[in-house]
Amino acid sequence: MYGLVILLFLSAVFAQLEVDRPCNFTNIPHETTFSASITGTWYQIERIPNSVETGECSRSVLRISTEIVIEANVTSVQTGYKYDSEVVNGKLVLRNATIANMTDDGIVQAAYDDVTQDYVVLGTDYTEYLVLYSCRNSGSRSMISAWKYGRNTTYSEIAANTTRTLVENANINTTTWKTVSHSAEACKVTGAAASLRISPIILLIIGFVLAKEL
Repeated sequence: MYGLVILLFLSAVFAQLEVDRPCNFTNIPHETTFSASITGTWYQIERIPNSVETGECSRSVLRISTEIVIEANVTSVQTGYKYDSEVVNGKLVLRNATIANMTDDGIVQAAYDDVTQDYVVLGTDYTEYLVLYSCRNSGSRSMISAWKYGRNTTYSEIAANTTRTLVENANINTTTWKTVSHSAEACKVTGAAASLRISPIILLIIGFVLAKEL
């Protein structure tokens, strides 16, 4: 068994993007395979607002374990969990989800207690930028979410141009994106940590890890 970390991230200051068609990931150019080089912490640079995230100083880490199963046919089973954090009104908010499935076409499912959502990686260079896209059906319409992440809290000019091209190719370039602040003030925690959909034990572990980085 080997572990690799893939970042999947769920994002509402502005209205969430809604389109008049069902989700169709096959029409969105995206990565179908992942390298272990994606491992590590990524900082949220920008996001299309969603119904979950409302804060600043957002970052995410998710661990995926891949196990080769020897049966009639040799298959690989991928499971895992993800950790998200953000600061909302001075409180550190932590969330976690389990990875329900990863398909051969690059679609990843993250399962929270009350929702399971599909994600794809629009593109990454593993060293500076990572762009994620998610779609959730709502009747005959769909709710679109997307995130730009960086190894650091700002992009170089090259990374900024590249991520702009990636979202243009996904037809979400004209959408209003929220810029996420990572200033000392935005990341300042003044109240008790809040936990959404996360166990007390995991809360303690994540809190310890994040405290070392803040």
